[in-house]
Amino acid sequence: HGTYVPTEEQKGTLDFEYRDVFLSIEDAMAVTKEMDSSAIIPYIVPMLCQKVKELDGFRTEGIFRKSASILDVKKLRNKERIETETAHTYIHSYIYFSFDDQNVHIFANCLKEWLRSIEDPLIPELYYDFCVEMAKQRKLDKGQFEVFFSQLPAVNRETLKYLVNFLRELIQPQNVEVTLMGLDNLATIFGPTLLRCEALVSFSLQKFLFDSTKDNNKQNFVWKNKQDPTTALANVPSEKQFVIALIEKS
Repeated sequence: HGTYVPTEEQKGTLDFEYRDVFLSIEDAMAVTKEMDSSAIIPYIVPMLCQKVKELDGFRTEGIFRKSASILDVKKLRNKERIETETAHTYIHSYIYFSFDDQNVHIFANCLKEWLRSIEDPLIPELYYDFCVEMAKQRKLDKGQFEVFFSQLPAVNRETLKYLVNFLRELIQPQNVEVTLMGLDNLATIFGPTLLRCEALVSFSLQKFLFDSTKDNNKQNFVWKNKQDPTTALANVPSEKQFVIALIEKS
């Protein structure tokens, strides 16, 4: 992707408005467009990915698996409040995550936390059933992924492609020797981050899972009730297989 160099304005936004500004990918994109009208993905993603690289995350054991300290995670979420009692008066202040921190795990956690916290996941809930069925039916070839990407909103598609390329670089053999974070481990971590089943939509898959010669127009879909926990649990292996193939073959 080249080296991403954030502006001071972007750093400041991440430092002090991280949780408020980036509640959805649309919010993040709107903020990004205000700073750079030519941008096609939210700047928070390349900025954090680049920071992981700069801090030698590709040569750090347990990257994305190990957590930052509890205090650092609280800083990250802008939830740590310090109360100081002075003359029976409480002074409230907040500790914020700083872009200048040097702990690579903070930035790795920041990326995971943002992906988990956005209102609709990077792979929108609308497409959850389709992804699971791709895995169950073993339709995980490059052609089928081209169909899948063609259905996504542009910002989701380009952001997901950026993230996949980043993860693909991370799992190169020379890096895995040190990080001990191979494809299987990353899929376990990013599966629930990219695919959520809180409100599922069932596609007409017999029409949607077509060969690569068919037209790529969006197919009809049918709403169904929120998935029960038993079914959701049963889908976990398929979620993981989908993410493995997404990184490996898309």
